[in-house]
Amino acid sequence: MGCSEDLKISVIGCGKIGEALVKGFLKHLPNSRFIATARSKSRVDYISHFLNIEATRNNREAVGKSGIIILAVKPLQIPAVARDISEFVNGKILVSVAAGVSISSLMEMFPGARIFRAMPNIAAKVNSSFTAISPGPGVSDKDVEAVYELFRLVGECIVVDECLMNALTALNGSGPAYVLLVLEALKDAGLKIGLPGDLALKISAYVMLGTAKLILELNEHPAKIRDLITTPAGTTIEGLFILEKYRLKAGIMEALEASMRRAEKIFLDIQKAVNTH
Repeated sequence: MGCSEDLKISVIGCGKIGEALVKGFLKHLPNSRFIATARSKSRVDYISHFLNIEATRNNREAVGKSGIIILAVKPLQIPAVARDISEFVNGKILVSVAAGVSISSLMEMFPGARIFRAMPNIAAKVNSSFTAISPGPGVSDKDVEAVYELFRLVGECIVVDECLMNALTALNGSGPAYVLLVLEALKDAGLKIGLPGDLALKISAYVMLGTAKLILELNEHPAKIRDLITTPAGTTIEGLFILEKYRLKAGIMEALEASMRRAEKIFLDIQKAVNTH
């Protein structure tokens, strides 16, 4: 991994996103590089057995063994985790993937750590995530390269200013859920018009995959590609008319705005918790 110097990586709170990241990383890095934590014994046993990496309920143990810490607990759990491990993070890279938790709050809770925020998504599990990372003040170029290289293993990665992170949370972190809702609607529509369910699902998934590849590989605006398949008095324009009637685009835009407002609310709640302690 180049600049990370083969540091052991701990995943604190190996839930859904933590597991997705580990599964993606393990396609490129040896199991011995990882240690993960979970609150319950059953979850620790699951991680040990199915991910085949070291696992423990002891966050301090995991942090003590690692040079890179990925903080993957829920946002409102971070202050409690900080009280547990903050004295053990000095000089280590700490990457938070929690929505809405600012770098300034992380610096207050984890003094001495080299802080990053990151926003991957669930597609890390199949190495197709898009991840944005924001470095905190005082981190070195070598630190940025190490974190960038790590998240590049699970898909595309960019470095952005922290002011964009709440918007990125709404689009990138929550976006797959909205896309899956549309995919499910396509599958159900296929079923309604007579396609077998498994075939309708496979077609819907490939429609999304192929369309995304058109955008990424041709670098064209979606409207331009849509025009290629929308002919006068054709089948596509009939369907588009109905979708416009039901305000599909506006609904998605409003959903993203609501998601970003929630990220901003989490930011305020965490600031309040930090100031309380």
